[in-house]
Order: sequence, then structure tokens, then C-alpha cells
Amino acid sequence: MGSNLQASIRVHHAISTIASHGWVLSAIVAALIVVCETVGATEPAATIENAAIRATLTVLLSKGQWRLRVDARVDGRWCDTATLAIAGTFSSEELNRIHRKRLGTYYPLQKAMPKSIRRTASASEQQLSFRLVRADLWLDVQLNLRKDMPFLWIHSPAASRPELLPETTLRFAEPVFFMLADSRGTPMKRRKWQARDHRNRSLTVACEQYMAPWSREMDIVPMILWPRDSERRRAYWARGGLGTVYLQTPYVLAVDSESYERTAHSVQHRAVGFRSLLPELQRIGAGKGISPSKENAP
Repeated sequence: MGSNLQASIRVHHAISTIASHGWVLSAIVAALIVVCETVGATEPAATIENAAIRATLTVLLSKGQWRLRVDARVDGRWCDTATLAIAGTFSSEELNRIHRKRLGTYYPLQKAMPKSIRRTASASEQQLSFRLVRADLWLDVQLNLRKDMPFLWIHSPAASRPELLPETTLRFAEPVFFMLADSRGTPMKRRKWQARDHRNRSLTVACEQYMAPWSREMDIVPMILWPRDSERRRAYWARGGLGTVYLQTPYVLAVDSESYERTAHSVQHRAVGFRSLLPELQRIGAGKGISPSKENAP
């Protein structure tokens, strides 16, 4: 509000001063420059949404920052669910060490900015895609929504080199007190963890079908679903609880906003049921790459 007021004062002052000398056209140009400077500081965004879930990419060009936020609809209102970040990693510690020294950051794409941002929509599907670029490294990112299903497909179809892996970070908006995952590839054999047990240490979870962080008070139960026929996957939960997880694409972020008593048993059954719907979802993003035109490629 203050910055907009100051911009308006600057525009008025520029017009008044220059117009007093008879340079009306120059005054208009000067005013437009100031306005454009102000607009350039705002946040351009690309959004895809359906009746259940919304994903918004926000880019702060002036600060060299970006954010990808996921919201779920509960009782007709949008609720902040998770924030997705993508910094990548290399397949070997030696490559990570080399690029940490070269780029000055812990993750190779930690300061990468989205380019070639595209949003496409059809009667059955919405897609948001972009390319993260830093120096000679790049990673393509693709998000898909199918009709009104509460599933967001997160996929990375291409990278500048095969050793660059599409590791992402999911930070959940609500406090998470428990987490469930299938055990030994059998969905009805579950394991459960408590957030308080991981305030001072991290947790690595291996599963094949789903993970579901939850609490009894949550309006939304977010679920991470692995594609069918995928290998056993590992996810790394950072210490401090169960609020932040690192994992590689492809995977599906599902949101369960139904009202029911949250228990390990009920959440487990909901997660198994959600994953049973994946065959239809498999047709969304698997194998679809992003093909930026030559003029947009870094």
C-alpha cells in the first residue's frame, strides 16, 4: 500500500513538473516508466485448479525467488496444504561435492529460476510446466490435474544430464502428528510414526504405495502416492517433526478433505482407497515430456 502510494506521488510529480515546461508527451512516457517499474515488482503467477485442488506458481523476479503452493478445497474455501520446492540433487556424492564448490549452494538448483512457464487446459486435463535453469544445469517440471479428482501429478520428464535427479521438498502447512506408510509393499500392513519422536532426528521411510501424514485436528489429510509398478521408493523426513519430506518424482500428491474421525485405521483405509484410483491417473503425466522451443531453451 505504501509503495503504491509513493509510486502515485512520483507519477503525479513527474507529470506536473514536466508538463509545466510544455513536455506533455515526455511526461506521459515518464509516468508510464514509473508505473511499469511498480508493476514489475509484483508477482506473476500461473495457476491450475479443479474442484478439489489448486496449484499456484509464483515468481518474484525482483528477488530471484519462486514458490509453488498447493491448496485444497474444504467446505467451499481454499486451504493452504503444502509448499513444493525443487532443488535437485546428483546421483553421487562426488558430483554433489563438485557442484557445491562450483555453484556455492548445497543443492545444484537451489537458486534456479523457472523459465518457459506454460499452462495448458482441455476438457479432461490441466497442465502447468516450467524449466528450472541455473548455469548449464536445467530440470523440466510438469504438474497435472485430471478432471475434478483430488490428485496432483508431479513429474520431471527431462534434465540436462542423467545424473541430475529431480528431488523435491514438500512442506505441509498444518502441524502433522503422525505418519503412515505401507509395509513391505502390502497396503494393509502399515507402519506408523509419531512426530514427537523425530524432533531431534530425521527419518528415512521406504514404501511402495503410499505415505499419509495426519493429525486428528486436520481438515485435510495429504497423501503421497507412488505410481503403480514403481520400485520401492525412499523418502527422507527432516528432523523437527514430520512436516517436511524430501522425495524424488514422479509421485502424486492427493488431498483427502472428507470429514471423518482421524485414526490410523481410517486414514490407512482412505489412503489405500485413493491409491486404487491411480490406474486412471497414470494416463496423465507418465512419460510426457516438456519440449521447449529452441528459442526458449537455455
